[in-house]
Amino acid sequence: MPQGTSWGYPDKELFKKSMSLPRAAEQPRMEVYMTISTHEPFLPPKQDFYEDKVAKILAQGNYEGKVERVIEKNENVFATLLYTDNALKYVLEEYKKQPNYDNTIFVITGDHRLIPIPQRNNISRFHVPLIMYSPLLKKTKKMSAVNSHFDVTPTLLALLEAKYELKTPKEVAWMGNALDMSEEFRSIKNIPLMRNKNELKEFVDGEKLYSDGSVYSLDENMDLGSTFGGSKSESKMQSFKAMNAYVTNNNKIIPNDLAVFTVKEEQFTDSETIWLNSVYNGQDSDKGYFIARDLAFDKKFDKALLLCKYILSDVPSHIDTKILMGRVNVWQGNYDTSIKLLNECIKMNPNYIDSYAALFDVYFWSERSKEALELIETVQENSASAHEIEDKIERARNQARKKRITAFLDKIKNTDTETAINSFESE
Repeated sequence: MPQGTSWGYPDKELFKKSMSLPRAAEQPRMEVYMTISTHEPFLPPKQDFYEDKVAKILAQGNYEGKVERVIEKNENVFATLLYTDNALKYVLEEYKKQPNYDNTIFVITGDHRLIPIPQRNNISRFHVPLIMYSPLLKKTKKMSAVNSHFDVTPTLLALLEAKYELKTPKEVAWMGNALDMSEEFRSIKNIPLMRNKNELKEFVDGEKLYSDGSVYSLDENMDLGSTFGGSKSESKMQSFKAMNAYVTNNNKIIPNDLAVFTVKEEQFTDSETIWLNSVYNGQDSDKGYFIARDLAFDKKFDKALLLCKYILSDVPSHIDTKILMGRVNVWQGNYDTSIKLLNECIKMNPNYIDSYAALFDVYFWSERSKEALELIETVQENSASAHEIEDKIERARNQARKKRITAFLDKIKNTDTETAINSFESE
């Protein structure tokens, strides 16, 4: 990532925006925040201020050797931690002013370790804090048992079901169960661990960890001990991988009749399937999109749309493919279909500027200047990249002006000039 860029808004700014929004009293509510300041490139606001704090803590603390060198080498990372800690303090204090604060559960956790910091072993990459807080708690408690993110949702819903009679489905798709609340260290769960989206090489098997063909004991400090034979632990991981592949590849996570949101399954004829496999087989969705785009540029619109439908049947969120469908439809003269598809893209990702660019073109070609003017307000409100399509925005304004002038001249022909001018000024 280039220097000076970021994944999004700093944590405290995100919290400030959230705290400015109204919340109804006695209204059940769930809020989810994904904070990104503690992610590369580690550029917190007031970076010098927080790096000075790191230096003071280092000077006053009992740090030496490798620990001291790691902190000094990564002062921007630790400065970011101090910034995020301050942001969390801010939002918890602000929540005290919100309705229902006294009846709220806060869950704070992380997805993985800090990448720049050297890892102790193959389990430390997955070792993250899980903090649960509520004004309803009567005392503090430290859980030393091994748990997983899998276990948070089942635990909270079980609480709501037991205490507040919340109705929950009889069949669920999650793989976790109740959090192990033991204050003493123990590891009694089977937990698959993914290094990244393509690698599942670690598997917690009770108090053992399978990793890269070896099995280690796991202690209360999440350190790895002696090694064991790995046949049972490895077979458990392989069984999970096989089950996971079947469930995800065949869309078996939850039956369609139980799904709250469903995606319409596209049906393809035998001849269509043969052709699709010939151009798409083995490709990922991005490469498939480029193939469909080239077909559209060659004016093979039907083939391009067929491939787009096939891609979206596999990856419904591939927004570029859906935008391409919108463009192909307008090239075929199907304005209403194009507008519907592109509005769905905007709803899917209100910040993505390509959706607006395509829709401005459709409105221009179909001479829908009123809708184009409304779209200007929408893009300026929702997208930080509106300046990138300023030419299309200005074109929409010019088209609207010309349309008003034409209408004014027509009124002059059919009515007296004074009436026409009054009508023009009132619009």
